[in-house]
Amino acid sequence: MASYEKAPQINYVSGGKVIQGYDAIRAMYAPRFADPKAMPQLSTEVVDFDPLGADYAAVIGRFNLAMPNGEKATGLFSLVFHKTAEGWRIVSDHSG
Repeated sequence: MASYEKAPQINYVSGGKVIQGYDAIRAMYAPRFADPKAMPQLSTEVVDFDPLGADYAAVIGRFNLAMPNGEKATGLFSLVFHKTAEGWRIVSDHSG
């Protein structure tokens, strides 16, 4: 969650659902990462990067997951980053 801005207006969109707010996104992710042995290996590749002024940027990329059981998954994502005092943080995450 360190990549996300700690703000109530951020959003995560996936699987036909919209989850809004840092706390709600954290609650959604928590069960997925409860068991470190069940964690998939994640790699990403940037497909496109577009600055949106001095404090925002849009990124389109591909994620690749290697599951502990050998299964693999891949998909596209788009992120909007906001430059904060702590660094660049995600404010909008569309993953599919």
